Amino acid sequence: MNNNFLWKALPTALKSALENGENGVVSLYSYTTILRMMALDNPGFSDILVNEGVPLTEPPAHDQLLSVNSCWLQQGEVVPTAATLAGLQAMGVQPVEVDFREGTAAARAINAATDEGTQGRIPEMKPEEALAGELREAIALYLNTLCYTGAWETAFDPERTSRHDFYTPQGTVTAEFMVSKEKFNTVNGYEDLCSATVANCMQDGETLFCAMMPHGHISMLQLLERLAQSGIASWGSAEFELHLPKFIASGETDMSTLFPALVPASMPGLGWYGTPVRIMQKASLKIDENGVEAAAATMAIFSRTIPRRVVFDRPFLVLILNAQDDPIFAAVVNNPVG
Repeated sequence: MNNNFLWKALPTALKSALENGENGVVSLYSYTTILRMMALDNPGFSDILVNEGVPLTEPPAHDQLLSVNSCWLQQGEVVPTAATLAGLQAMGVQPVEVDFREGTAAARAINAATDEGTQGRIPEMKPEEALAGELREAIALYLNTLCYTGAWETAFDPERTSRHDFYTPQGTVTAEFMVSKEKFNTVNGYEDLCSATVANCMQDGETLFCAMMPHGHISMLQLLERLAQSGIASWGSAEFELHLPKFIASGETDMSTLFPALVPASMPGLGWYGTPVRIMQKASLKIDENGVEAAAATMAIFSRTIPRRVVFDRPFLVLILNAQDDPIFAAVVNNPVG
């Protein structure tokens, strides 16, 4: 069984797109960066990540893949441990104090960082006022932006692009297909599941574009489950004429709902325990004759454990305590008007 989280989590990460027959884009690569930030000076959570196949060291960077991390802390309330500060520094992060209670200025700064880090491909995590509302309960926020720009090793000729039918789960549509005839890489070991597996080297020499199309009688979930177990073990090659549709796709994913076991129970590195955490991601992918553009922004918000509005609308306990915190009176209120 493959224990590489980037593979084994794919069926879960793309579950919504599979169920709804819609486009889905996710970057588990960006998500694991956020997980590593949350694991700083958090040994229990670090152990969970290792068991889940998430490496605790950042993968090597290269020119076409720009990853930027940032950290915002509620001013005067959050003091990171020395180990957390050292870990953040190693990831190129200098924490910034903001006033989350005001909300709007912090939301504006976070959206600006998202826009800059993705080079405009994801202009905001959320509309400013909606994000500001969430931030008013926050004590800290981690953000990773990931931006990839890759040119094909051999570009598609725009003059050969033409319109043809594409068969979606909902019916037939007309798409623009790029055409190229050359020798491509192929994926070994998936012949029983796929009618086509194509990989095209990118100009940077560091990355590879790969497309896999299941047979008509094979579901996309079956393919993802095999990839989750086996990944890609070896490559072949073949020469053929490739017709690849141009497309732009985007997605928004609540990672904390999809992977509840990877939400830390506490953040000791920030001096808070029992802190609710929400992890959201936006991602986009564009393919045309020139190459591939992809971006992701993953945000983890750490909130207060005490909500701003508390309503006692069910039976409750009342205690009257002395200076030693011993109860001198206790009452259960089952009906305040009875």
